Amino acid sequence: TMLIESEPGQGTTIRVFLPVTEAPSTPAARTVPVGDLSGSETVLVVDDDPAVRAVTALALRRQGYSVLEAESGEDAIRQSRAQSAPFHLLVTDVVMPGMSGPQLAERLLRERPHLRVLYVSGYEDGAIANHDVLDDGVALLQKPFEIVELARRVRELLGTAPN
Repeated sequence: TMLIESEPGQGTTIRVFLPVTEAPSTPAARTVPVGDLSGSETVLVVDDDPAVRAVTALALRRQGYSVLEAESGEDAIRQSRAQSAPFHLLVTDVVMPGMSGPQLAERLLRERPHLRVLYVSGYEDGAIANHDVLDDGVALLQKPFEIVELARRVRELLGTAPN
């Protein structure tokens, strides 16, 4: 299990928990088999924190996704315009310097109306709501999150894994 915590002005902490025994876990011990969470779609990961961005991208690549990485909203728009092939999902931090995640999503959705969006935030739901950052009903993954939860949410947003 891996947990990622990030707080503005405090930095990022990545915790990796490894099993004590070397015995392989049985599929029955998992809620959802890891294979069910894989995919081949293209995902754009946007986070101004390089550590969070790198770990998120690596986790998604290990599940089979093609991943583009951007350090800001402006960088993400440049990459989107340079990418002629479709990408399927935007995974973006909510609060970033310059352009926020919701502002980025709004701009990208004008050019790519079928794009799915997953917001990631280290702020509590109440803090985000108080700033009117997100609309009701949006997909939000709270930091710290487990990698398996990231994979599960991505797969849910993209629908059934392609054959």
